[in-house]
Amino acid sequence: FPALALLLARKPSAVKFWAMCIAILIGGIALRTSVWLHFDALQPQRAWFVEDVYYPTWNRLDGLLMGVMLLMVGNGMQGSLLGIRGAIEGFRTVEISIVISSYFVGFLAGSLMVPGMIRRVGHVRVFSALGSVISAGLVLYPVAPEWFLWSVLRVVIGFSFCGVYITAESWLNQL
Repeated sequence: FPALALLLARKPSAVKFWAMCIAILIGGIALRTSVWLHFDALQPQRAWFVEDVYYPTWNRLDGLLMGVMLLMVGNGMQGSLLGIRGAIEGFRTVEISIVISSYFVGFLAGSLMVPGMIRRVGHVRVFSALGSVISAGLVLYPVAPEWFLWSVLRVVIGFSFCGVYITAESWLNQL
């Protein structure tokens, strides 16, 4: 995997990105398969690791990690394509730069406010609520092609993404 990361860092391309994703997926499948195949061969005093640690941990983490991965891929695509769409809509360069940078205003606000939200209502509710806000915000971009509204949406989406990331990381720490 380090070789793939170095390869990707030198000249990023879609082919290298997908090759790295497939290699990570195959590595995870190989690890799970090897643990599954060798479960019977493990000595009785070591079988507790598979039953009590490995499978319960991965069963709890799979959904969370897959959800965060999909959100990150979508966020990267949205951030890249929003500037292009703004140019198509006829926004000036200054307006596009304000729209794109508004994300980080929301991200900063989220870093200050989301920990209190998690303490009040819990990880599951915050994660699902902010994920829903992200989805609703993304749907509103084509409905109202105004740069000021897009800036407000970017602040809201930045806040929500920050909240999702904080929630996922603090959730992992509790497992």
